[in-house]
Amino acid sequence: MALEKEKVLVTACLSDLLPAIARDPDVTEEIGACLVQECNGFNVINFGAVGDGETDDTQAFLKAWTAVCGTTRAATLFVPGWRTFLVGSSQFNGPCQSNSVRVQVIGNISAPSSMSAWVGKNRYAWLSFNQVHGLTIEGPGTLNGQGADWWLCRQKPQQCSRKDNLTLDLRMVLDISMFICTSGESIEISWFFIIGNDENLIEVHGLHKIMAIYGVLLQALMINHCQYVTVNGLRSLDSPGVHLKVVYSNHVYLNDITVQAPEDSPNTDGINIGASQFVYINKASIETGDDCISMIVGSFDINITEVTCGPGHGVSIGSLGQDGKTESVGRIHVKNVSFTNSMNGVRIKTWQGGSGFVRNVKFEQLQFRNTGNPIVIDQYYCPHSSCQEQPPAVKISEVSFKQAVGTSSSEVAINLNCSRTVACTGIILDNVRLKSADSSRPAKANCINAFGNTEDIVNPVVPCLSLGR
Repeated sequence: MALEKEKVLVTACLSDLLPAIARDPDVTEEIGACLVQECNGFNVINFGAVGDGETDDTQAFLKAWTAVCGTTRAATLFVPGWRTFLVGSSQFNGPCQSNSVRVQVIGNISAPSSMSAWVGKNRYAWLSFNQVHGLTIEGPGTLNGQGADWWLCRQKPQQCSRKDNLTLDLRMVLDISMFICTSGESIEISWFFIIGNDENLIEVHGLHKIMAIYGVLLQALMINHCQYVTVNGLRSLDSPGVHLKVVYSNHVYLNDITVQAPEDSPNTDGINIGASQFVYINKASIETGDDCISMIVGSFDINITEVTCGPGHGVSIGSLGQDGKTESVGRIHVKNVSFTNSMNGVRIKTWQGGSGFVRNVKFEQLQFRNTGNPIVIDQYYCPHSSCQEQPPAVKISEVSFKQAVGTSSSEVAINLNCSRTVACTGIILDNVRLKSADSSRPAKANCINAFGNTEDIVNPVVPCLSLGR
């Protein structure tokens, strides 16, 4: 009977009984034992993890992953509940021997709170799954990125710590724009060299005043070069940067995701997708300090449904075309999304001087509550004080906004700000009913070089949308 009970619990722990597991430590421990004995499960406790929130459990997690990834049949890395595991920068590398690998997170995983813990480590991603196919990451546990120090560094760079020698990941130098935290003085780096090792690191030695370059955008959870991935029922809290990043991956399913970070936390996108195809987001609750969901270059066949956003910067395509790059996004479907007190609603943002395209995009069944800029196409995106207007531009076409209702906190509720040199074409507004959150002023629409049609009722009226093309 005991064995039969364990088999039932194994099935339950992966589906219906997850909430009960999270509440009951006895059930959690029993399922952990069951997973080890009957389901080819690997409990991180058995690899030396302590789970007291203070002991560094990084190596225990990596050893457990090596065991899981090395087995030839379906396997589970089990993170038990009622514990907090302190885990530093971790690369969970594939390909694995099995095409069915599960990470079951019942407890909490916490990043180091001090930025000094990341010196010499990969600071591009905290928990990165690389080249793993057939991966499932399942909650209901929490990933706590402890991002407060990182946010402070970007907001008040004079408070960042000074270091004389700093090791940086080469990928961070090549792939992202780095925020350099200084005390206001100029940085002088007299020389640097590349260490030829497997880590592919740059070691930077400053002979004068070099400050810690801590402001890089650490991603909390990254799905990198993976196929057929499911992330289900996970909660991400206070990431230093992007909470969940999908890059160079396809057939990724993100279900029942919760993201929470303060409204003023910089660069903390909820979900960021790039260079990926067939990504499905279903049921997500996102409160953060940047885009709730962002889709950048190379995002195709993305489907987003049943999302709540706010606070945050909305659901965005872009930005695209910075520094004259050719960047494209297409076949995007966003449906049944509600925005509450967010800075933006749905938007497409591109830089002047770029090229490429955004096309075949559908936004529908949108609800706005006191939302700034509910509908935006901005081809003059410039987060700096000023940017030069220049041709060419990313071509935007075949974009529809349907069944959008609610209130706008900004005076302009519909802003189709297209390039003067490359017009937006095929823009459809259908059954759009937006009014101002301030009853003393009406909502307005604005257009530059936008061509398309309005169907059914559209408020505010958009006389500037030119017919045809």
